[in-house]
Amino acid sequence: MGSQARQDDFVLSLIDKGTFLDIGCYHPNKLNNTHLLEQHGWTGIAIDIVDYSKGWRKRKTPFVCADALVYDYSCLPYLIDYLSIDVEGEGNRFAVLRRVIENKEFKIITIEHDRYLPGHTDSEAIPQRELLTMLGYFLLCEDVMADVRYFEDWWVNPKYVSNFMHYKSKGLHCDKIIALNSA
Repeated sequence: MGSQARQDDFVLSLIDKGTFLDIGCYHPNKLNNTHLLEQHGWTGIAIDIVDYSKGWRKRKTPFVCADALVYDYSCLPYLIDYLSIDVEGEGNRFAVLRRVIENKEFKIITIEHDRYLPGHTDSEAIPQRELLTMLGYFLLCEDVMADVRYFEDWWVNPKYVSNFMHYKSKGLHCDKIIALNSA
């Protein structure tokens, strides 16, 4: 099984091989944003507050059972090719983003927001977007859809990634976004 919303296909279409940081990684091969990347030779680290370590033994990627809100990211390299943030809890994604992006750069970022939750509109998406835009990232796919309403944004760092504008979209289903690459 692949990722929840084809994040892995998106990343592989822009970068052949690299490193990743998978925060809120979940199960090692069910709805996991980096399983396919690992199969293509990528390396990285996976973090989740739930202890999935038994299942992760089957993968090459090291698994860390930790709270992403307090984990010390300083030990990681300055430049990482792909960052996936999929943690639960209102406002937690933005809090994790602020912690992890301190003194780090990423080529591609996929990050959930709270727009899919009942009663939420842009409570988390706006601060995430403001921070990443201020840091020079480009919001390529805004409000990506999967089985739920808009739930995620996909970003690129134009300093490191080129030839990506064919993906520029807002409110599209993930399958349609991936189809833009083959058009």
